[in-house]
Amino acid sequence: MSPTHLHRIGQALAALGCVILMVACGGAGELGSGGTGTGSSAALGTVTGLGSVFVDGVRFEDSDAAVQTEDFNGDLVLAETKLGQRVALAFTVDGVAQSVNIEPELLGKVSAAPVGGSFSVLGQTVVVNGTAVLGPVTQFGGGYTSVDDVRPTDFVEVHGVWRTSAGVTVLQATRVDKLAADFAFVRVVGNVSGLSNGGTRFNLGGLTVDASAAVLVPAGRVLTEGRSVVVYARPSDLQATGTTSTLTARRVRSRELTNGPVQSYVGGVVSNFVAGSSFKLGGIGVLYDASTDVRLNGAATLGNDTYVQVRGNFDIDGNLNARRVEVRNGKLDAELHGTAMSYVAATQTFTVRDVPVLAADAAPFDSCPADLSGAYVEVKGTLTMAGVVAQSVKCMDAPAGAVIEWRGVASQVGVRTFHLTPPDKNVRWTAALTFFRDVTPDALDGQALRVQGVFNQGTNVLVATEIRLDH
Repeated sequence: MSPTHLHRIGQALAALGCVILMVACGGAGELGSGGTGTGSSAALGTVTGLGSVFVDGVRFEDSDAAVQTEDFNGDLVLAETKLGQRVALAFTVDGVAQSVNIEPELLGKVSAAPVGGSFSVLGQTVVVNGTAVLGPVTQFGGGYTSVDDVRPTDFVEVHGVWRTSAGVTVLQATRVDKLAADFAFVRVVGNVSGLSNGGTRFNLGGLTVDASAAVLVPAGRVLTEGRSVVVYARPSDLQATGTTSTLTARRVRSRELTNGPVQSYVGGVVSNFVAGSSFKLGGIGVLYDASTDVRLNGAATLGNDTYVQVRGNFDIDGNLNARRVEVRNGKLDAELHGTAMSYVAATQTFTVRDVPVLAADAAPFDSCPADLSGAYVEVKGTLTMAGVVAQSVKCMDAPAGAVIEWRGVASQVGVRTFHLTPPDKNVRWTAALTFFRDVTPDALDGQALRVQGVFNQGTNVLVATEIRLDH
């Protein structure tokens, strides 16, 4: 996700700056709604499905939503949604996403080789997870296929949920991507502790942050104990002495919550559990009582270290008043909708939206052609480190507004348009929504491309959400 591959969009961070935290949402298989009114509410969590976007099992229509991430300067730049990412999503009462913000917990260099499935980045211990009962299984990308591929000094993007293990807080990774070695900035997220030096020096886990010269946003905020923050700096701003690392921050953003008219979806790993009363999710206080709908889904009980989804509304103090708490203990939770690509009949494998699908246990497929490549499919299954293990595969006509994928060679390039052969169709892209990977708009002619987008039958044009080289 190098900045050279991201298109800037002229928006202020205020679009989602008030709803960004390290949490999730709830209710597998349902449309993300649950209230009345207009405006937007927050869904915060882990991407468990694509086409639309599924956030911890809740489906949100995202075909018109800008997918974006924050850069060093606080600008929002276009990005792409991947399984295992943590996202902050603003949605309306009908479950339609208005915007999707990609929210990594860490961007930085690996400080030591992985040991026992864990490694360190910016003073934070990262652990991988292969057990669905503990939460979303870690996904890998950018050339990684497992934690064994991670090397010291690699620049990585890590998404995850915070978990306390043996008294130590660690980041349980939901996704780890290798980035370009010359990535322009570092980012670390956490809760302020050990505040000192007149309120300008603090700790985030094992990292000391010097914010004496940093820009604090929103304007007028002050650092306080326990405040959730996002810290940005340049790679050269990190100084390591022995076992101590100090980061000189350039910008510190306070992460805050506002309440929309629709119930928000929040989740993560439970800590500070008080039975029948309260607990925390990554620093967010959750209040519940006998009136709360608690769904154990086969778990023995609700308690610390449990991965849950919470649905409710935030009060004036920033606590989430829970109407529903649902334990997500490894149940069927991965779902993909889109075009099947690279089908191999001998192994019953293919990809959907770049996600490997292992479908041997799902055969025979429902209403599918002998060659699955190019068919629009609905896949339901479970997340593994190798991709999605399908329990069912169903073929169908792509519904109106669905994101599909084409492969072909670009020609007749015009102003934000080109022709793709095959399938002998026209493509249009937009500055506001189309993400380019490994190719720029001025270098499309003659390139072999993979294009994702929404096909308009009336105009016979695919409006692209993503354009990338077909390697």
